[in-house]
Amino acid sequence: AFHNRGIAKATLKQYEAAIADYDMAIRLKPDGALTYSSRGLAKALLGRTSQAKQDLWTAWELAEQASDTNLKVQIEEVLRILE
Repeated sequence: AFHNRGIAKATLKQYEAAIADYDMAIRLKPDGALTYSSRGLAKALLGRTSQAKQDLWTAWELAEQASDTNLKVQIEEVLRILE
């Protein structure tokens, strides 16, 4: 529920509010790769590149554990852009 609320707020460019929702979603489900990825994107859009990369790498590792190849590829593309 919190992840979906975060997505809705990010769509409205309310990135700080979206991050707060992603934080709650991560507290409830700390192995959610997609949530870490979404939070990383929101942080990147706020110019918090270092924090964004940390979240994206965590998301990549969780996606690796879950064998989610598609998410890994998407995360890798975003990380290349942030370099």
